[in-house]
Formats: sequence, C-alpha cells, structure tokens
Amino acid sequence: RARVFKAFKISLWKQFDHGLLSKPGLRYLDDMCDQTLDIRDKFIGLRDIEYMWRIGRVLKYFKSKLEALQKGQQEENFPIPNNIHQYRIYQLVSSTAFDMVI
Repeated sequence: RARVFKAFKISLWKQFDHGLLSKPGLRYLDDMCDQTLDIRDKFIGLRDIEYMWRIGRVLKYFKSKLEALQKGQQEENFPIPNNIHQYRIYQLVSSTAFDMVI
C-alpha cells in the first residue's frame, strides 16, 4: 500500500513538472496521500477531490464569450445610430478588440 502511494506521489510530481497539474492541486493531492497513509484502510475517494475540477461562474461566462467569438455570433443586434458621434461610439464598442480588452 505504501509503495502504491509512493508511486502515485512520483506520478503527481512528474505531472506537475510537465505542467499538467497546478501547484495547489499538487499540494492538496500530496497532503491527501500523506493523510491516507496515516489512517488504516483509507483510500482517496472521489468526493475528497471532486471540488477541485469544478469550473466557477466567471470561467463559464468567459468560455461562452470565447465560443461566441469563435463562431462569429453576436448576442445582441442593436440598430445602427444615425448620429455621427453615436455611430463612432457604436463602432468602437461593437469591435472584437473592445470585447477582448473588456
């Protein structure tokens, strides 16, 4: 059992070195291995690490915006203003560069 967890920890460090695992993820999983070895007949369960791969609301929003930009979809179509000043502002805020900066 100790050999399995030692091999698992080596695997974690290799994944970290290759950029597949973040520093907080490595630290958490390494600590989980140590705790699991301290308690007899305990293994790392899915519920112990499940919250680590959940995506927050902000990232979901950015993902949907990027997908919309990739597909070339516009979420809202506003009428083009007749006033020259409003038209210039409309051009500015409807540009892709403006969306990327914001």
